[in-house]
Amino acid sequence: MSLFEILLQRSRLAALGALVLGLLGGFAGAGLVAVIRAALEPGARMTALAVTFVGLCVAMIAARLAAHVIVVRQSEAAVYDLRLRLSRQILDAPLRTVEEMGPAKLLAILTDDVLSLAGAVPAALGVVPQLAVVLGCLAYMAWLSLPLFLASVLTMAAGILVYRAVAGIAVKHLDGARRDTDDLARHFRTVTEGVKELQLHRRRREEFLTQVLATTAASAGRNAQRGTTAYAAANGIGQALLFLAIGGFLFLTPALRTIDAATVGGFVLAALYLVPPLDFVLGAMPILARGTIALRSIESAGLSLSRARCEDRAAEPPAAALETLALSSVMYSYQRLEEGRDFTVGPVDLALRPGEIVFIVGGNGGGKTTLAKVLAGLYTPESGEIRLNGRPIARGDEERYRELFSAVFSDAFVFDSLLGVDGADVDATARALLSRLHLDHKVRIDGRALSTTALSLGQRKRLALLVALLDDRPIYLFDEWAAEQDPTFRELFYTCFLPDLRARGKVVLVISHDDRYFRVADRILEFDYGRVVARAPQPILEASS
Repeated sequence: MSLFEILLQRSRLAALGALVLGLLGGFAGAGLVAVIRAALEPGARMTALAVTFVGLCVAMIAARLAAHVIVVRQSEAAVYDLRLRLSRQILDAPLRTVEEMGPAKLLAILTDDVLSLAGAVPAALGVVPQLAVVLGCLAYMAWLSLPLFLASVLTMAAGILVYRAVAGIAVKHLDGARRDTDDLARHFRTVTEGVKELQLHRRRREEFLTQVLATTAASAGRNAQRGTTAYAAANGIGQALLFLAIGGFLFLTPALRTIDAATVGGFVLAALYLVPPLDFVLGAMPILARGTIALRSIESAGLSLSRARCEDRAAEPPAAALETLALSSVMYSYQRLEEGRDFTVGPVDLALRPGEIVFIVGGNGGGKTTLAKVLAGLYTPESGEIRLNGRPIARGDEERYRELFSAVFSDAFVFDSLLGVDGADVDATARALLSRLHLDHKVRIDGRALSTTALSLGQRKRLALLVALLDDRPIYLFDEWAAEQDPTFRELFYTCFLPDLRARGKVVLVISHDDRYFRVADRILEFDYGRVVARAPQPILEASS
């Protein structure tokens, strides 16, 4: 996809209108050169030329102004679309892909890359009227003198070759600066999330600042500086060749005595008129290069800016009422980068029914959370089937299937408002839950908006539990919810909330290490390195203990 295609996706008519107006303005500007030269000729019809001059000036200014207004509006609209489309692409991408990209890279795409595109899109259209001036002047120069025109073309060809060679070096450095941006985003995340650890350890803090952050920042600055300097050098070389050509026309051509002075004067005037538009075009090249690099970065992340792949989808009907949910020989594999090898969960066979509590237990790193994500439809099984009410989940039904779940993961995120929650008495219900969870002195709810989410980890997870309860979905999944809770709230969670959900006919899956509360479960699955190694109904557990 190109920068022009981004604009065309928003409104082909408006984009084409801006192009046409830009061309008209450019050709009107080029026409002024012919009028000025004609006015300098002896015996020129000054009245007619003056009217033509004024008309061309008005046409040039009006066309350029109209084109500029369209470009600004379309560019802002295009950037708005880009942000929404990229966000939708990220949310529609497989969860594993998003996790592997990491928040730092995603943030760099949504900020730096979008900002680069925001500058490049209008620059791409702004180049059009300037090129129209160049083409108009070249056509006029060819009409004046074909030999001088051919000499000009050869000079420009030489300049283009030199420019491309130097610009290639510039793009290489700008590409390196963009890669450094990903690393910088990761380091800035370290600054914000690791501030406590860095403040407690002076040597670690100084090494991070001077050896890690400073090194990457210096590399980014060095690459950006070399890239822009190379473009400036290419720009200077191009201008030098143009002025050398003008000097040659002015001082060497008369010596040939084959071209009259008036023709040479008109040719030099047209060449001088080329300087501003060429300077604009050359100055826009670094901006366009950054935009192209941003596009490449977005597409290399597996994201698409094509409207066809990013249209809003109509709301899907809810999945069928839950009767049974079963995993049949389900397997899922992924690469653990820290271990440098693949990790496989499964094969897992599991049947779940409404009105039961199932604990998933086992050591850390055994695959419990991965299984939960597979079960919730966030990861797609590599083999086996997930059956809802006896029927496999068909391709395309994953979204409806995920709507059955309400989950609180160990790294739960809490939104600052109750998004997607239905019901006229949502605020009242939420306030009652706030009181029950002892959060009413910390958080207020007004118009579904939360007064704050700046809470401790345990309090945020209690707030996430509140939102999950408001969702009122058939299946509840809790991943180490009680890990950051004090004994009072652990007791409340295991002996009040979980039995209440079971009594309401919910399927409740709990990943837990709290063996003191295993008695609450109807069934317990023990996981070890991706496999179920033991299954125990509650009576067996009590007997064995």
